[in-house]
Amino acid sequence: MFNSKLSKVLLIISIVVITFVTSYIYTFKRTNDKEASEIAKTKVNAETLNNDYKIVINNNTKITKINRYTMGMVFEKKTEEKPDSNLIGMDKDEAEKYFKNIGYLMIEFTSKDVILVREKNSWCPGAFVVKDNDGYITIYDVDNNSNLIFKENTNMSTNMLPEGDKNEVIKGKTYETMDEVKSLISEYAS
Repeated sequence: MFNSKLSKVLLIISIVVITFVTSYIYTFKRTNDKEASEIAKTKVNAETLNNDYKIVINNNTKITKINRYTMGMVFEKKTEEKPDSNLIGMDKDEAEKYFKNIGYLMIEFTSKDVILVREKNSWCPGAFVVKDNDGYITIYDVDNNSNLIFKENTNMSTNMLPEGDKNEVIKGKTYETMDEVKSLISEYAS
């Protein structure tokens, strides 16, 4: 009788243990499969979001072109413009290729701003240059071909300038307006 009771208890314990282990394995496997499925869905959704949200040029993008003239003291002329219709919808790679073909290096690209730089080893057309000529401060116009055209001699010796200013004038300083030139000359005279 003892053996029969012990057998029944062992049988019941074995059934309970087998049921528990089977349930545990089944639940563990389903949970891992579900988590793996969720992770896969999350990755797919993230990739879709990245592809759907490309940064492109739109109607509100501001394009800033900086022409850096390196003849004489470096002078930068900035222009801002709205994108042409052929630029609308371009992503960074497309825009970079496009602007590179017309001589610009793209230094910033967002949907709000595109900033481009182009270096030219010349004077800025339409600008004015203050430069040394035979030891005197002289004013030049810059024509459309970036040539210096004599405008006016100031009869002010470059020797009277502080060393830093003198070196800048010897190289040539570029200004957009004649008012800026007159202001500089007044500063040198005082």
